[in-house]
Amino acid sequence: MTSLKDYVTRMKEGEKDIYYITGESKKAVENSPFLERLKKKGHQVLLMVDAIDEYAVTQLKEYDSKKLVSATKEGLKLGDESEEEKKKKKSLENRCKTMKDILGVVTSLDDPNTFAARMLKLVFNIDEDEAAGEHADMPPLDEEGNEESKMEEVDST
Repeated sequence: MTSLKDYVTRMKEGEKDIYYITGESKKAVENSPFLERLKKKGHQVLLMVDAIDEYAVTQLKEYDSKKLVSATKEGLKLGDESEEEKKKKKSLENRCKTMKDILGVVTSLDDPNTFAARMLKLVFNIDEDEAAGEHADMPPLDEEGNEESKMEEVDST
C-alpha cells in the first residue's frame, strides 16, 4: 500500500504523470498486459482494486501538479519514442497524405481514364517525361470515343 505522496517522491526526474490501473483484484491488475510497456520503461503504476478507486481518480485528475493517467488509456504516450518509432510514424503520416491526395483525385473525377492514369502515376511514382521516353516504341491505345465498354456489353446480355 502506498500514497500519492510516496509515489510522487519515488518518481524519476522528468516524469510528468502518475500512472494507475483499476481492476477487480490485485492479481487481475498485476497480470494486465497494459502494465508491460510501463514496467519496461521503469515507470511505477498504482494498482487500484477498491470499488471507490476508479471514481476517486476520475474526480481527482491530478495530484501535486502531476496528471493521473490510466495505464489502460488508448494511445498512451510515454513521451520517449525511439528514433525508429518516430521514423515509422513519419512514414505512416506520408502514406496517409498520399491516400488523401488520391482520394482528392477521386472526388474531383471528371473522366475515368484520367483518374486511372493519375492513380498509376501516384502509386508507381511515374514521371510523365520519363514514362513517355521509356515506352516510345509501344503503339497508342485505342480510344474510340463514347462506345459502351466491354463490361457494359456483358452486362446487357
